[in-house]
Amino acid sequence: MPGALLRPDANVDLVIRGSLRAGLYQIFGYDRYGPLPADFTGLHTAPRGRILFATRLVAAVYPEWWGAYPTPPNVVTTLVNDQGQDSSDAIQAAIDAACGVHRDDPAQGVVDPVPFPSIPVLLGSKYQCNRGLTVARPVGIASLHVILRGTAGLGTQNVGASTITRVRLDSESSEEAARGRALLLGPGVDFDIQDVNFGMTGGGNAVGGCVEIVCDGSETAPRRGLFRRCSFLGGKVYVQPDPGPPGAEQPHSFALRITANEGSAPRHFVLDACAIHPSNVGYLSDRGVEVLGGASMMLHIDGALMGAAPLLRTAAGFPALPDSATIYLTGGSVLVRATQFHNASGPRPSRGNDRDVDSVGLDRPDGQEVFLAAPAAPTTTSPTHFTAVQCEAQGWWFLSRPLAGDEQVALINVAHNNVNWEDPENDARYDARRPPPRVAPGNAGLAPPPSVVWRKAGGQCLLVACRLHATVLTDSVAYSNIVDVATVFKTNDARFNAIVQDGLLMRQHFRPDNLVASMARPPSYEFSEIEDNAAFDFSIDHVVPIAGI
Repeated sequence: MPGALLRPDANVDLVIRGSLRAGLYQIFGYDRYGPLPADFTGLHTAPRGRILFATRLVAAVYPEWWGAYPTPPNVVTTLVNDQGQDSSDAIQAAIDAACGVHRDDPAQGVVDPVPFPSIPVLLGSKYQCNRGLTVARPVGIASLHVILRGTAGLGTQNVGASTITRVRLDSESSEEAARGRALLLGPGVDFDIQDVNFGMTGGGNAVGGCVEIVCDGSETAPRRGLFRRCSFLGGKVYVQPDPGPPGAEQPHSFALRITANEGSAPRHFVLDACAIHPSNVGYLSDRGVEVLGGASMMLHIDGALMGAAPLLRTAAGFPALPDSATIYLTGGSVLVRATQFHNASGPRPSRGNDRDVDSVGLDRPDGQEVFLAAPAAPTTTSPTHFTAVQCEAQGWWFLSRPLAGDEQVALINVAHNNVNWEDPENDARYDARRPPPRVAPGNAGLAPPPSVVWRKAGGQCLLVACRLHATVLTDSVAYSNIVDVATVFKTNDARFNAIVQDGLLMRQHFRPDNLVASMARPPSYEFSEIEDNAAFDFSIDHVVPIAGI
């Protein structure tokens, strides 16, 4: 009945094997506005014991049954005897109940953990979570399956409002915040998550990451995960912890991180019609989607919207920009198809000089859409295999491969239309309300950044029917690993042809990185004249030219 609450004690499992009929009100645990027992720590409304469903007669599980507070999180409350708006323990209890594992009665000869049928957890509103949610596979179980359904993902009236907003409390240390997550899916956890918007708080209170998926070598069954119509808003490392031993991986903020560099079991992850934003109002994440993967790991991104919106100027000036990239890859196989990129988080005006290409920092992220990284220490990761098919990019540059390696890249029908960086003050990065000024024809002002940076030996880069903005930045070693078929460059347009009187000639597109006008540095330099024989356009094997462009 409404108002009645079941409170299993600690170490007690209440197993429901039949049906359950209740509305969107609390039926388990402690009242939100009532006092808690003196020894009751770490929870707000959920009981100390567990609720488990061993039935197919319950169609869905609601976090409101454990006291989730379905109200937009406007105020963070941390009172001891008033559980406030924190719904993390209620949502966690709902997930545990819907995909939990129960050890049956040993007296009946059943002593092994028995997985129950997974039941969808319905997130029908917006919830504040002061602690991260974790789904972990119990010992002795090969895999666990979690199903989350929301009503505030893409394509709904609540688009832009987070279903789950992870809040960093003042009581969290900087180290805890750097490790903090909105959702952590452990090894062996299969998932089906649809219409859920994962968000982080703005300003300086964000935690390190949004959603993290971890695999390990113990997994034996194929692990597959699906995100459909979900949104991911990036986190922020509030204060960098101690750097640790040399070569150790440092904590980075991210929207989605997948670590799958151990084991041979196939692991396939799909993001379908999702939005990944490595930004929030006032800060940027280091990485949007980060992958550390072995040969058995594949990520498929289809129909996505990826990138960072312009940041607003603040009274303190421009916000600090981390070494960011929309997709940061170290190993694994990644396919991106029919996706729009719009990363307005680069470039870095403080980097680079007019003559030294390496002063720009091409070996670290600088606001690229895709950054192919090298492992920081010896790992079991495989060389990155990246394929982009029919994608549109409007960022600083699309692809950066700064280090030598065995990466294999195929860009098929990729369009890079750089609209953000024809702007001497980089206004487009900081203020969406002020469109960037355009350079009028006849002014020898700003050299656009390259569309692709492919330098140093090793690997293979295949370009097929791409429409790129200005150049492919390469060198005398790397250009031999580029295969191009029918690539068109935008910079043969009237704007650039009109400033030949200033000594500018821009017919070369595959450019050596030691030429001034080829440098991928912030757009504050002028064009220089380049002779036809100084470029690689006519030296690349299998180039298929198109006449008349």
